Formats: sequence, structure tokens, C-alpha cells
Amino acid sequence: MCSKFSFYFLIFVSFFGAGFATMCILMTGFVENNVVLNVPEDLQKRCNFCNIPKPERSHHCKICKKCVLKMDHHCNILSVCINNYNIGYFIRFIFCMWLVSTWTFLYNIVLIIFKLYNFKKPIGYGNGTSLILTTILCIGITLITSAHLYWQHCNIKRNVTNVEIVQEHNSKYRGIECGKSPYDFGYYNNFKDIFGSPLFLFLGLPRTNGFTWKKSYKTYYWPLIDLKYISNTDDEDI
Repeated sequence: MCSKFSFYFLIFVSFFGAGFATMCILMTGFVENNVVLNVPEDLQKRCNFCNIPKPERSHHCKICKKCVLKMDHHCNILSVCINNYNIGYFIRFIFCMWLVSTWTFLYNIVLIIFKLYNFKKPIGYGNGTSLILTTILCIGITLITSAHLYWQHCNIKRNVTNVEIVQEHNSKYRGIECGKSPYDFGYYNNFKDIFGSPLFLFLGLPRTNGFTWKKSYKTYYWPLIDLKYISNTDDEDI
């Protein structure tokens, strides 16, 4: 009974995980050439590579060779940039991976205990070597996905991306005080910005369009606030 439940549970979670990964790949979030910004013309930044205006929170990906809306990072596993439109699906995909690996790890531990203490073998008991190797693999995946989920949790708390964290660090290194993230409106609102409305069980699209942002104070291109001291080239070297 336990084996059957575990089997169908893993199939169910894996199905959703594959769906989230597919949605993540399909939503590229590239900046179009004809983009119109709500930033004053004298403060607008242009991409040195694409030669187009850069919306707030966008960044040029050197792998995709395009500017990406609210870029978080380039995911080599899915070969896609994690951006404004797909970051929610990416986190859901990581969570499904964590759920599958953690559940499999715990189930394998039970099987190992049954083997060590010579209890009656449960249904579906496999080869001992394969069991141990699978358990070790699950430990690695669980640790990696746990670390990534925690990192995304920290980003959601401040409503920042990995790119913005690096830019913030570089700005502080140059002696520029960045201040609080203007996009931070509390964890729940930040959560809805990424995962959508609770009416859809947080399984929908993000609330933001990637171009215009509600901010707690007026600024442009945070955390690189003072454009006089930061060149576009420095920004693209991240």
C-alpha cells in the first residue's frame, strides 16, 4: 500500500514539475526592439550589445545574447533565462524537484532500515546497491534544491533578483548608497508579484508586466541610482 501511494505521489508531482519546467522554458521574457520606457529620456540606459533602451530591472544575458525583463539568472539546466514571467514557474519546478528527492530519500531510508533489521521486505524493494546510490543522489538533490529555495525566499523578502544583489554590492563597493529596495512591499505582496493571485492558488502568472513597477519611493534603475557614476559597460560585466 505504501509503495503504491509513493509511486502515484511521485508520478503526480513529477507531472506538475515537468509542466512547470515547460512553462519556464516557453516564457523567455526578452525585451523587444520597439520597447517604450516610462523613464525620462535623459536617464534612460541603452544596452551596449542590443542597442535598445533598457527597461527597469532588465539585464543583458551574454548566453542568450538578448536583454531580459527582470532577469534573475541564466539557468543552464533548462537553458533559459529566469525572468519576470517565468520565475514563479521556476521556483515551483525547483519545489517539485525538492519534494520528489526528499520523499524518495525518506522512503529509501525506510527500506534500508527494513534491510538492516531483517524485517519483512515492503512491496517494491529493490537491489541494495541501487538503493544506496539512489539515496545518495537524493541527498545531493535535496541539499541543492533546499539551498536554492532558501535563496529565492531571501530574494522574495526584499523583492530583488540575483542580478540586483550583485549590482547592489558593486554600487556599495563604489561608495554609492543604494537604500532599501523600492520594490519591497512586504513578503505577502512580493510573493503575489511572483506567483500571482491567491484566487488561482498562486499558480498563475505574475502580477507585473516587467516594464512598469510600483515603488515605495521614486527612483530609476535601482540599485544603480546615480547613473553619472556607473557606465553601461560596468553594468553589463555582471
